[in-house]
Amino acid sequence: MKDIFCIVRGCKRKRLTLSGYCKLHWSRLVRYGRLTTIREMHNLSKSSEYTAWKHMRYRCRKPGYPEFESYGGRGITVCRRWQNSFQNFYFDLGKKPFKKAVLDRINNDGNYEPSNCRWTTYRVSGQNKRGLKLDEKKAEEIRKLYQEGIYTFSDLGRKYNIDPSGILRIIQNKIWRIDEAV
Repeated sequence: MKDIFCIVRGCKRKRLTLSGYCKLHWSRLVRYGRLTTIREMHNLSKSSEYTAWKHMRYRCRKPGYPEFESYGGRGITVCRRWQNSFQNFYFDLGKKPFKKAVLDRINNDGNYEPSNCRWTTYRVSGQNKRGLKLDEKKAEEIRKLYQEGIYTFSDLGRKYNIDPSGILRIIQNKIWRIDEAV
């Protein structure tokens, strides 16, 4: 009678494979390379922190995810500590300091790991983008050149390799503000 049940201690399911495992334990072994029977309980699955953790993992691990090419597709990974544990992620980064805080990597070419991640504003995160070769000095140059009336938005966009709408936001002082200390 013992031969028909899964070989995992305490499992009462019938074994379905020649390996001796039930369907559940066999699929866990195949998927994770180990048998995971512990499930995290944290009551935060509807929190914005959990959503940030989940999307961070999708960006790095799911080839069908829209942003995969910019993250996992170029080698960005999630550290082993955070890979399958929201609790570790939450312990390391903590609760968002304010409602609209976003997850940001300090070094944009680095991986998602405790020493390279932070909660920050959307604006600071946007200024930390990979292709952005702009700093406060160049933003001031753009404002000056536009005020002189020599260059249009398109001209400045081509000169600095920035979308004209980005040039407009710089000129309107919406990004790279003069009074902003980043």
